[in-house]
Amino acid sequence: MGCVKLCLFTSAGFCRNAPGASQSRHDHGNRDGLGQTSYNSIVVDLVKRTGRGLTMDVNYTYSRQRGDTYTSAQEYNAYYTPVQDFGNISAAANSLTGYDLTHIVKGYVTYQLPFGKGQRWMSDKRGFVNALVGGWNVNTLVLYTSGQPFHIGINEPFYPIWGTFYPNFNPTPPGPSSPSGFSGAAAAAPGSNYYYPYFSPSVATAPVSRDGTVVGFGSGGAYNGALRCPGQANEDASLLKYFRMGSDGQYQLSMRVEFYNLFNRHYYAINGCGGSQTNVGDSNFAAVTGVNSTQRTGQFGLRFTF
Repeated sequence: MGCVKLCLFTSAGFCRNAPGASQSRHDHGNRDGLGQTSYNSIVVDLVKRTGRGLTMDVNYTYSRQRGDTYTSAQEYNAYYTPVQDFGNISAAANSLTGYDLTHIVKGYVTYQLPFGKGQRWMSDKRGFVNALVGGWNVNTLVLYTSGQPFHIGINEPFYPIWGTFYPNFNPTPPGPSSPSGFSGAAAAAPGSNYYYPYFSPSVATAPVSRDGTVVGFGSGGAYNGALRCPGQANEDASLLKYFRMGSDGQYQLSMRVEFYNLFNRHYYAINGCGGSQTNVGDSNFAAVTGVNSTQRTGQFGLRFTF
């Protein structure tokens, strides 16, 4: 038996400064320094209860995260979603956050292979043959997400705790390059000035000059939903085998083989992704700098129960 569930989630949070924390520009006109975040999503959950050896729970989430603060100490942690214009708090509160993930698919599947005694296939087998073909279970965990918003900052001469300025976004130029085009050999060559950008420098400009003689607010919010980092995908899998021994099966030997990052997926370190920031005008703007992921690993285990 299985079922499909449809859920809607919405939440709003307010973050107040801790007692004694500096309030600087983050007063928002309130004595407590009130910040805002909101999260809205729709979740479709596919559930298969155990039957015919199959158990499954896989869900898809479509969501949007907005807000003007990241922690209750925003003044000293204004790395993700600081406020630009304190005369327009509603615009800041509706700005996309740096940890927004539009699409997420995750879940698990467990399947008992239909071989051996009591199963669909080879159910008449006994002894060694049944011990060999029966009692196998395959399990997998999967996670797939779209990318987080690309984090672009600007070089400006003002004290950062005073606030920030958003870039002028121009996502129309050529879209992201494939990170797989990055050449580690070229980057590691002695005296190399190798530069492989994920995004073209033309996707954003600064509304503030480095010397502070030109000052203006950037268009849009802190992030642009059309400029995103690469998505992520991961699959883990295990194969489990049970051997029952003794006159009434009172002894059990289990063998487990597990693989993490089953397909050995690799991801790239990119300036502006993974919690880092890339600034307009930098010589390494949006540069792919290397590989940043964990290779496939496996392990084998035995357990004897008596």
